Amino acid sequence: MPRSLRLTCVTKRMPHHGAHAGYSALLEHLGPAHVVQVPTGQATRWLGAATRRLNLGRPPGSDWWGLPSFMAEMQGVLRSLGGPSVLHLMYGEDLLGVSSYLASSQRRVVATFHQPMSRIEALRVPVSAVQKLDALIVLDEASAEAWRHKCPGLAVHALRLGVDTDFWCPPERPLRRRSVLVVGGHLRDLEVLTQALRALVQSGLEVDLVGVPPRWAETLSGLPGVQHHVRIDDAALKGLYQGAGVFLLALKAVSGNNALLQALATGCPVVATDLAGLRSYVGPEAAQLVPPGQAQAHVDAVMALVDDADAVQPQVKRGLQRSQQLSLRALSAQHWAIYRGLI
Repeated sequence: MPRSLRLTCVTKRMPHHGAHAGYSALLEHLGPAHVVQVPTGQATRWLGAATRRLNLGRPPGSDWWGLPSFMAEMQGVLRSLGGPSVLHLMYGEDLLGVSSYLASSQRRVVATFHQPMSRIEALRVPVSAVQKLDALIVLDEASAEAWRHKCPGLAVHALRLGVDTDFWCPPERPLRRRSVLVVGGHLRDLEVLTQALRALVQSGLEVDLVGVPPRWAETLSGLPGVQHHVRIDDAALKGLYQGAGVFLLALKAVSGNNALLQALATGCPVVATDLAGLRSYVGPEAAQLVPPGQAQAHVDAVMALVDDADAVQPQVKRGLQRSQQLSLRALSAQHWAIYRGLI
């Protein structure tokens, strides 16, 4: 890291991310001079929601932006004063409102957006604020192309979400259960998952659910072999990845996905919906990709992997190789290349 360039990161810890997950895990490897952490407690969430509901016209940021975001932006701007600096808003959907209008010859402003364009539009992300950025980072090529079309002339960089490969790693002696693991609820195709998991249970597979919507989990709780894990730590989650027969990821839309990367890094075979954003992470070699919206195709792919342990090994090997390419160390170097190019 060049001493002449100071990095200030404004970020927040997502409640569903453990200590070894999420984009903020990059901080340890980026080595910023300053970190501004937006609180995520109940009071902060209430204040942010209240800000957006005030009848004072549209707030500067998206529907996820509020007064705590504004305060964090201003703190980041103040900490980046004096000498060449980069201010990086690590969750643009939540944190970008006014700071991009305050860029200067000595301070550049960068934001990372995590959501696919369909969600960006639904959140009413202010395009005028994005256009003022010095650089925009997104997590897949499809999102990059969409942003380039929306904001011609903006420097858009398609990097990737990273994974802590020191923590998320395969077991020394893999012993896979005849089971399927589902992790997370954001942008998931719950209708496909419901149909697929019911069929898989009938075929004798066990099912582990982690971080899924509670009400949805209740619809499956009466089925034999289904276990809903609540408030487990990263070590327990890693154990589930390491022992699962297949990780199942049915999606309606996607950009980066932490659970996918964790599955790859732990050597867990992956069946996932074939979407452009996801394909840029794994391709057909590191995961079994199936058409969107087709529950039976997801079932067939899971059963093929569970029933043929030898055939799955090349896919697992390629998944492990891909996870090393997406390690936090590798992503940190790519981020610093962008920062240096701005000053």
